[in-house]
Amino acid sequence: DITPELAQRVGMEFAERVWGKRYQVVVTTHLNTKHLHCHFVVNSVSFVDGKMLHGEEKAWFKFRHIADEICQKYGLYYNPNPNRSYQSSYLNSKEKAGVPTRYSMLRAAIDEAISCSTSLAEFDYALKSMGYSHQLSPSRKYWTVIPKGYDRPVRLKNLGEDYTNEAIIARLKENQGKVILKPFQKSTVRVRQYKLPTREHKIRKVGGLYGLYLYYCYALGYLPKYKQQNSHRLHYLLRDDLMKLDELTAQTQLLGREKISNAEELFSYRSTVEDEMKKLDADRKRLRNKERTKIDDAELSAVKDQISVLTDRLGVLRKEVKLCDGIAERSGILREKLQTALAEEEKQKGKENRRNELRR
Repeated sequence: DITPELAQRVGMEFAERVWGKRYQVVVTTHLNTKHLHCHFVVNSVSFVDGKMLHGEEKAWFKFRHIADEICQKYGLYYNPNPNRSYQSSYLNSKEKAGVPTRYSMLRAAIDEAISCSTSLAEFDYALKSMGYSHQLSPSRKYWTVIPKGYDRPVRLKNLGEDYTNEAIIARLKENQGKVILKPFQKSTVRVRQYKLPTREHKIRKVGGLYGLYLYYCYALGYLPKYKQQNSHRLHYLLRDDLMKLDELTAQTQLLGREKISNAEELFSYRSTVEDEMKKLDADRKRLRNKERTKIDDAELSAVKDQISVLTDRLGVLRKEVKLCDGIAERSGILREKLQTALAEEEKQKGKENRRNELRR
């Protein structure tokens, strides 16, 4: 519940308090979206001493206190105590949809390590055995673990209330009164091979870029749809792409819809889309010029509707161009990941076969 005039006044006061004493600022309020918002164009050279903007004057996180004060002054809503430990809404939506994320997989690994540990030393050993790098020193304020396939550590407190330092220690103490049974020797599995009839001769093999993307979706466990995914058995190089299934799906659908099998066809389709974008952009500029002339309200409304239709179509075409660029960039990476994962799987199968031969 805010008017455009109040939004402009709030933006002007914010710009005045943050930059206005040393820099020139242009403040605009956009009215063409569902929510009113301001844009700031700052002249980076000070009119006072000719110096450039430095770190303190570009630190957006520090500006929130000024924004909160202005919102409080005008009676607008703001959150006085934001919790920065919460993970992003993007990851929350993925977890609600059942898609594994680095946080959900890390929670599962920590829960598994805690379930078989009664002390911090055992918990540390369990995480090492699972292949996780971590820092669990009692002198550290926040314990951290580096997810597999990533370089940056994650603070365990950001995973939830059950993963703070105190909560983990309490969970380990609860296990001290329990009897944790572990097998002395892992059960062996006798490998049996069966030759079953297949429909291989009836299925048309798909090659090229489309075949590569389909095979990658099979490797991720996303296809076939009737098969339940098991992310724990997935190679660590492929787990990161589980969070990008929407983008991978859109790229795969584009390749299948347009029947694109190689790079030449991909770039040819991209150039066709760009040509259509240029034509639509020229039509939209013509309509915008007509909008600025003196015309009656009915004609003005019709022109705005046409501009809106062209804008929506341009948005769709821009996404198509972005998907083409993503396919061109990602196709080589997908091949490398699949080759590495297959090579490591073959190596692991060889070790298991030799181990089974020795047991026989």
